[in-house]
Amino acid sequence: MSKRILIVDHHMEFVRQLKTMLEAAACMVETRTDAVSGGAGVALFKPEAAVVDMDLPAGGGRIVYRVLRTGSASRDIPVVLLLAPGPRKVWEELGATPHPGTLVLRRSPDLRLLFPTLKALLGLA
Repeated sequence: MSKRILIVDHHMEFVRQLKTMLEAAACMVETRTDAVSGGAGVALFKPEAAVVDMDLPAGGGRIVYRVLRTGSASRDIPVVLLLAPGPRKVWEELGATPHPGTLVLRRSPDLRLLFPTLKALLGLA
């Protein structure tokens, strides 16, 4: 059975490449580009793991993360939060305590560097 992965990110080329790589690893992938459709994707798609752009417009990444962590079906799934480079106090921005199923990563310009880490966290290795 393939793993259901939700990607919520507005960087379209990044999403296209990541989706292609995950589908090649036998995953079912749903993509969304904003907080509203991302939150709906959590409810409708019922992901087993998620990759979320923390820097979605209007605080959208924080909203999607909260939806994931408060939903009964998604509160314990692996979540990768992608951030733009630079110093950040992520847990303060989220208003949350660190979650053992959440990995915070800086967005890599080369997806081949990021993908092995994603595969391991999402249980695709």
